[in-house]
Amino acid sequence: MPRTKSKKGKADSGDKPDVVSSSFHDDNVWEDDVEPPPSDGEEDCEEPSVEIYEVEKEPSEADDEEGSAKGNSGGLSGVAALEFSPDELPMLGYTIASFVFFLAAVTRRQKTPRSMDLDFGPDDDSLFEEEDLTDYLCGSIGVYGNGLPSGYFAYALCLGIFGVLMGAGVIFWSRISANKSGDRAVEENSDASEDGKDEEEPTRSQSEDVLNKYRWLVNGFLLLWASIGWAVFTLGRSEVFAYTGNGFFALWAMLLCAVWNFGITPDDLVKQYENTDSVVYGLVATSVVTIVELTAGVSWGIRSNKGIAAYALAVSVISIVFGLVTAGFSVMAARNGTDKLNAKIGFWIVLVVFVMSIISAFLTTFIGPFYTTGNGYFAVWGSALFSGLACSKLRKEMQLDMA
Repeated sequence: MPRTKSKKGKADSGDKPDVVSSSFHDDNVWEDDVEPPPSDGEEDCEEPSVEIYEVEKEPSEADDEEGSAKGNSGGLSGVAALEFSPDELPMLGYTIASFVFFLAAVTRRQKTPRSMDLDFGPDDDSLFEEEDLTDYLCGSIGVYGNGLPSGYFAYALCLGIFGVLMGAGVIFWSRISANKSGDRAVEENSDASEDGKDEEEPTRSQSEDVLNKYRWLVNGFLLLWASIGWAVFTLGRSEVFAYTGNGFFALWAMLLCAVWNFGITPDDLVKQYENTDSVVYGLVATSVVTIVELTAGVSWGIRSNKGIAAYALAVSVISIVFGLVTAGFSVMAARNGTDKLNAKIGFWIVLVVFVMSIISAFLTTFIGPFYTTGNGYFAVWGSALFSGLACSKLRKEMQLDMA
């Protein structure tokens, strides 16, 4: 009589079972489960063997996080030391820029004699004054020769060293103050949790209070320090860093980071771009730099391209006057509630300034005196840019008034 299997895999007759069913009892062990032989004892049956298989568990996300935390515990302190808060970033930029300028100054020390004996012939006196020509040649040596004279070299070293020390000192001070405040917050919160009270806001340390109280004074001193150095070395008579290079960009970076310390960010500048008056004030700033570049350094008597320089001066003066008039109308409108400068009048004035600025930029950069990239080069093209933007914005305002 043939045997049939049940759903559990056992023979219906009393014969010895030949099918084994497996069941999963827990997470890690598999057992082969065998039904015992019939009780009548007709056939002997061996005791069933139990085979155990270990199943490897896949690592969970919690295990991964725990392992990564253990593996990175040694490097967390180093990574945290390299992280800077938004308040520390401008000070870090100021420190790096000061260090770059220090390196640029070290490599630009003048190795020529400090004094020069000039032999003027009888006909030369009618062309140049001895003092003017001496200053001109010394300035040329600064640009095309060995570099900074002794006095300028010493000041350049002081500018870079003190910039690094002050910037790094403020960062170190803020770090120490923040650590003290953090330790105090942990202690206060632990005491509050033991007493069953709610956690309170951490109290700042005394050093942090002092830094926050006089932060404006520190930022003001850093801005003044960078501004004087920027004016002396990019606009002064030495002219060593008057043209684009490591020293030139380092001085500009110091100045911009000092402004950034006061909380003025690129986002704020973008917002100011929407204001027409701010664009006009940018035109005034570039015009001032153009005038300084044309009048400082080389004496006017020996300057080349005097006609072009005079034309650029006239355009800059007109731009400054228009900016002052715009500022005056804006101030009166804010105080007395009067109307600002009429958009139609302002548009036609700025249009004339824009055309004159374009001509000035082409003449001064293609013919002279701004052959190379420097403050004057960027200033004349900046004037053309700001006057064009102001013209576009005033045209839109004029169209809105007419509509």
